[in-house]
Amino acid sequence: MKKRLVSLVLAGLMTVGFAGCKNSEATSNTNTGNETKKVEKYGKETIKIAVETYDPTASQFITMQKYFKYLQNYLNVEFIYSEKLNSAEDELAFIESAASAGAKGVIGYYNVSGKQAVQKAVDLGMYYYGAAENTEIYSAFKTNKYYLGGVNLGKSDYEGGYAMTKGLIDAGCKNLILSSGGANFGVPIFVERVKGAKAAIEEANKAGKDVKIVKEVPGFPDEAFFAAQAEALGGDVDGVIATFGGSDFWFQPIETAGKKDKVKIATIASIDDAYKTAFEEGRMASLVSELTENFAMAIPMIVNAVEGNSDVIRQADGSAANFAGKTNVINDKDTFNKFYKVQNEGIWAYGGEDMQKLVKGFNKDVKYEDYQKLISASDINSIFERRGVK
Repeated sequence: MKKRLVSLVLAGLMTVGFAGCKNSEATSNTNTGNETKKVEKYGKETIKIAVETYDPTASQFITMQKYFKYLQNYLNVEFIYSEKLNSAEDELAFIESAASAGAKGVIGYYNVSGKQAVQKAVDLGMYYYGAAENTEIYSAFKTNKYYLGGVNLGKSDYEGGYAMTKGLIDAGCKNLILSSGGANFGVPIFVERVKGAKAAIEEANKAGKDVKIVKEVPGFPDEAFFAAQAEALGGDVDGVIATFGGSDFWFQPIETAGKKDKVKIATIASIDDAYKTAFEEGRMASLVSELTENFAMAIPMIVNAVEGNSDVIRQADGSAANFAGKTNVINDKDTFNKFYKVQNEGIWAYGGEDMQKLVKGFNKDVKYEDYQKLISASDINSIFERRGVK
């Protein structure tokens, strides 16, 4: 397969005054998001980081890019974003291309080739962040200095698939479409989401409810996907289990099919304008939100590793990080609107200064436990309280 082009997003070449470096300043929102002030941007050198994705148009990925751009006001980093990665060949080619472009680390927002991707990064001398929840990957690489581990959401994909499907069932939906993403070709996150969805349906059936999947739409958006989608929406359906891209790939087709007021959506996604409108209109049954900001934990970790401070990002026995994370389930518009403020009004679950404090060159007292402490305060109520969201 022809190698996909790599898109370079370059920004922030200014360095900051630490360890003999020249001072510079950047304007950014404070932790409250309600005012701006001058902040120091930390970094002895500009560090390039590659970021993998299954779809660059997915709402969560776009939100992540927005957050990463915000963090460039605080940390001296640049990002190399992949195009759509559907195969192991694509993924490995992207990692090679990123290494050639000078990337020092890889954020595995998505992993289709399993251990191969991590091994490729290791072989190229790049730090790899992600897949801590994958026991095969973690056990194989946890002692390798180039493998950083990551935030482990445990069974969150299974639980997310269960929660969003239960949201549809609780909303009275019975005839469901399952948009199963990469489950059919073994991508673990989608396999688990589908298992969770089917478990919720089985539980409902045992309780005497007549709930079923009337049509599965597998894969990612292409000609075959849209053909299967149109066929499914032409039937007697009232709910969609979207294991990805609920707003991106289902809202408009549902409207086109004339079923906007009949078919509800449940999905795993980030917090954006499309879902805000959908909650207001009563189209959403459930939204499971994996905290987008957690992917950014890779950034201070990679900075620490590049600067020779790996001691603060590894466990006491030297193993790679394995931070316990959380997902949030949103079933009502009021909760959604508060979360929307966090991710769309410059507040963020973790402010730029929070992330700076995780870099040893900026905060000499930082330790591994400080990462976990911040990640542990990532449930909805903790975020609202910590970030002053009313």
